[in-house]
Amino acid sequence: MREHYRSLVIGIPTFDRRVFVEETARSIAAARLDGGTEVTLLVVDDASSEYDEAFLRAIFPAGTEVVRREANSGGADFACRDLLGRCLAFQTDAVLILDSDMLVGVDFVAAGLALLPRTDGCLSLFNTPNHPVLDRFDGLVTKATVGATGTLWDRDLAAEIHAAVGAGESWDWRFSHHLTETGRRIFVCERSLVQHLGFYAGQNSRPWSGDFGVGFPVETNETIGVLIEHAVHGQGLLGARLLELGEEARRQRDRIAALEARIEDLETFEFSTVLRRFFRHLLRRIGA
Repeated sequence: MREHYRSLVIGIPTFDRRVFVEETARSIAAARLDGGTEVTLLVVDDASSEYDEAFLRAIFPAGTEVVRREANSGGADFACRDLLGRCLAFQTDAVLILDSDMLVGVDFVAAGLALLPRTDGCLSLFNTPNHPVLDRFDGLVTKATVGATGTLWDRDLAAEIHAAVGAGESWDWRFSHHLTETGRRIFVCERSLVQHLGFYAGQNSRPWSGDFGVGFPVETNETIGVLIEHAVHGQGLLGARLLELGEEARRQRDRIAALEARIEDLETFEFSTVLRRFFRHLLRRIGA
């Protein structure tokens, strides 16, 4: 483990969701990236249809490396592992994987790199309640699993993970398992240094289980406005979805009521049929 990190590559995977990408780029542009660490920004687009490389170069800070895949990777799990490998191609001390729907704190780079030497080589800057806390330290917590986005890595451990955990579904769950199986703890910032915007629109997003960062510092009025805007929009989508679910529940109740009525009719019919057969049989016996 290094005590000081002189260089960092920040990798950002993008795929459509233009409104989120613009907010992420604006947030990174407002952050302090020149605090004594050489920072390289790498954006890898997963064959988006909503924009092109020129758009990405225009919204991200000057000097950002932008790469566009010819074909989609197959999903976030594949894209994040590929992005980690591309980041490792740079001669860098540390790697940070963000996402295209994340706001960053003004001092997220300096704060994250100051905490990384206290970990076993992996630090998530994103403390979501969707991943339960195992233990607490001074400013840090440990967890059994973390998502790939928002993870800050010591280069050596990042290279090990990339080599040991192959591409495929549930890549972040599998690298979390590798870390715990090899005796590494998974550390997370107790107060998030990044914040998730796309909790209502994404591959793994659900409005009723919003994936938000606990304790994220709201440092500017613009950040407050962005968070409120997206929270209100998400609330509206959740309300609409609840109405849809309520209507579906009503239709299901109507179907159940109709089936129960039909069953009752059938039971009545069957009883009367049996009763008629009984009396016919009885009359035949009497006539005999």
